Amino acid sequence: MSEPFYHISPSNVISGNDIEILVILEDNDKIISGTLFFRQADEISYQEVDMEFKNGSWVGFIPGERVRGPLIEYLVIFQNLNGGQVGVPLAIDPFTSPLNFSVSMRASNLKNQKIVKTSSSDYIDADILILAPEPGSLNRPDEVVISLSLFNAPIVDQDKYILYLDGADVTKNSLIDGEVLSFIPESDLEIGLHNIRVLFKSTYGLDITPVEWAFNVSKGTANMAESFQYNGYFNGKNSRNTASRNVVSEIVYNGKFEGELSWVKASFSLKKSSRESIYMQPLDRSTLSLKFTDYATLETGDSYPSLSPYILDGKRVRGQYLNLNLPYIKIQYVNGKLNRGVQYQSKLNGALKIIENNTNIASNGGKIYSFTRNGYTFPRDILAARLAINAFKSFTTGIHFMKVKDNFSKVSLKVPGSSLFDVDSSLDNIDSGIYSYSEFLSDIIGPLDTIVIKDNDWNDGKPIENLALGFDLEKAFDNRQLVFQMAWNMTWTNNNISEGVISLDDADVLLDTLDDNAIMDIPIDDFPDPATYKDIITIHPLYMVPLVPLDPITFEKNPVRAILNMPSSAYNIRLKGSYSLNNLLLEYRQIGPEYKSYGNPYLTNNIREFIINDRLSLLGRRLMLLVGYNYKDNSLSETVLNPLKTRTMTLNTTLVPGPGAVSLIFNLRSINQTNGIDSLEMNSYGDILADKREDSQAINSLVSINIPSSGPNSSSTIALNVNSISYIDNLEVDRQKDYLFQKSNMKNYSANISSRFNNSLKTSLSVNRTSIYTPFLTNDGNNNKGVTETSWFSLSSKAQYQFDITLPSISWLDEINEIFGNQLLLKTGLDYMTNGKKKDEEIQIFGIKIGAELDIVKNLVLSANASMRFNKSSRNTKDGLDNDDNGRIDDKGEKIIINNSGIFISLGYRF
Repeated sequence: MSEPFYHISPSNVISGNDIEILVILEDNDKIISGTLFFRQADEISYQEVDMEFKNGSWVGFIPGERVRGPLIEYLVIFQNLNGGQVGVPLAIDPFTSPLNFSVSMRASNLKNQKIVKTSSSDYIDADILILAPEPGSLNRPDEVVISLSLFNAPIVDQDKYILYLDGADVTKNSLIDGEVLSFIPESDLEIGLHNIRVLFKSTYGLDITPVEWAFNVSKGTANMAESFQYNGYFNGKNSRNTASRNVVSEIVYNGKFEGELSWVKASFSLKKSSRESIYMQPLDRSTLSLKFTDYATLETGDSYPSLSPYILDGKRVRGQYLNLNLPYIKIQYVNGKLNRGVQYQSKLNGALKIIENNTNIASNGGKIYSFTRNGYTFPRDILAARLAINAFKSFTTGIHFMKVKDNFSKVSLKVPGSSLFDVDSSLDNIDSGIYSYSEFLSDIIGPLDTIVIKDNDWNDGKPIENLALGFDLEKAFDNRQLVFQMAWNMTWTNNNISEGVISLDDADVLLDTLDDNAIMDIPIDDFPDPATYKDIITIHPLYMVPLVPLDPITFEKNPVRAILNMPSSAYNIRLKGSYSLNNLLLEYRQIGPEYKSYGNPYLTNNIREFIINDRLSLLGRRLMLLVGYNYKDNSLSETVLNPLKTRTMTLNTTLVPGPGAVSLIFNLRSINQTNGIDSLEMNSYGDILADKREDSQAINSLVSINIPSSGPNSSSTIALNVNSISYIDNLEVDRQKDYLFQKSNMKNYSANISSRFNNSLKTSLSVNRTSIYTPFLTNDGNNNKGVTETSWFSLSSKAQYQFDITLPSISWLDEINEIFGNQLLLKTGLDYMTNGKKKDEEIQIFGIKIGAELDIVKNLVLSANASMRFNKSSRNTKDGLDNDDNGRIDDKGEKIIINNSGIFISLGYRF
């Protein structure tokens, strides 16, 4: 492999569907966890999802509600036992160069978008809220009130609507008052199911998507217990996976319970894993959620609150989350922990690490051994809140703040005697090897020797404190067809709070080296005492970023410019318009080089970006055309010597004629990068030392065709995809002969056929070929250029068949059949991958999967799955290693070996 993993980006992705991200690592021995990060291409923050190790692969899912077009960016970070990381893609900072895939929209998915196509007309969406009765709810006959809120739907023409109850027009008995449509039946409704359908028109005469729902009416309940509704599930899974001679066994319990009364909903979800350990961050999850009508939600346990994309946006918090959504005011409050404390790690150098080049001789002749603390994680507390006001239906503004602080006092300073560390030959009179701390004290340390372990010497990072605050506002015009949005934020970070708050006397000497009761010629008495603000943030000039949030000189000349260009500020200005089938976006955003939010640590700082996009709907909204321009640079910080400027042109076309018709996607992106360098580095003799000029063009193209077909007993979809990335060096004619343009081209071809037969048999077949072309210089002294091709070909097939298992149709067995009317689902799959063109370098991977699901009784499901993957490689018989652990090296049996295998059994009950 050219990379330590195998991964192919998803293709044929449909909006609203869950997307599986699968990565196969070359070496799983030291990997302890994986995290999938993803976002829409125009968002600034990533969402995160834990990956699971299943059947020899790491698997993560992007939830369907987050899969919206036209482009999703993603990356994966793996953590290993040594504290290191492996990124997918393989880059120094994967967050700045994520992978991506396109998202298309089929006719069957159009209902989830703003436009719905029917046989007679087009519909547009409006944010209409169902107040009562709630869909699927159970109601007393004398308490039925039909109510809808139009508060967030100003485009609705309130004089033109039709209300149907069970198909009958009851519009004349309804009314709209205070943005609320209400209807009270003249008599009690009959017991049973009832349907509501409401038709609206916009102020421009366009049809709005009908609002439809159903509810039940039953006799009055005698007590609260009878009106209580509940549902949920519980399952357990036992799995065992083997990869690269590493065995991972896990037992996982999952459960969820939901209960509902007329005014409150409660849910509790739980996940318990046998791999839970005090030596790492928690794998277990539990959440209790209480929702009081539509106005208040309280979550305790593990929650994923979103206050602002700049400070906290979907990162897991263990604690409490309160969301009050009142008619004119919205309040959000978060209090909990981002990380739990880890006292040390159960591994080599997991608690202590000896500083081998810092061993000194004391005045009494004894040795002084210095250690640093290792493997610790500080408990990281978070407190955040947001207050928003919604006034006049067209203006919204809010303020928010967040404080994150490491509670380093909760980490024990006691060193466990069993902790291990290694010593090499650089220490005198001590043999190289691995020692436990207790052995070192008893066997190595002499009576005159000393061990030094500083209380605040943390090798894994210093304790931090992070303060963030900001505001946002939104103003809508012309019935929300034109929306202006703005947000501004700033942060202040202390990167080592273990040093405490500095005093003014210490600051006097530290900042200008003169003990003259003045700092930079300003009397000390004119400065506020840092101790006064210790409950807000711990102030120490050596560790504060920034030292001073505002430049006083710039602020005096131009306060607005000083605030906008603060190195620790982040802001955006956005204008969105929707006119005449056009959806236009204009946005400018800037994140300063010193902006750091620990509630959203995946933000890329030191960027300035300008975006203009226009999405045009044509041919009755069957053709979507997106044209976009994006400019980005990292020149906000003067420390960046050669700032990189990136200009991206995007053309995205989606043609969806309608259900059963062929759909087409065509994406084209042109990315130009320059760094402003126009000269070569040369020595005094005129010899060229380096050519650091950058002026490249990347062309990323994607063509996807989806061909549906159907017959009397089957239906199928064929998806064909072609994707290529080509780089052009615009300075090639000016380069020296020995200059190597180090960017690789890529081509990908894929095809997928999904079929369904008689609603029982489903099959799919996928074929994929990916080729990477990497340039190189020959070693023959002539510096000739060549290209190395690395190709992967994969083939996978899946099939599942479902059938009923019933006893003979005999009268006395009918009741048993009703209870034990079982269904059995059988699943199987085969996959094949290979790389390389030369026989001696080729690696072939064969995989097989089998599984079954059995409904034992109603809602009780037993499932079992097993998989095995084989490697076939001629290199294994020539590498001098015992690849199959049979005690023999390079024997013929090593040509085909088991790469990984897995089996899991689960039992679940849904009620």
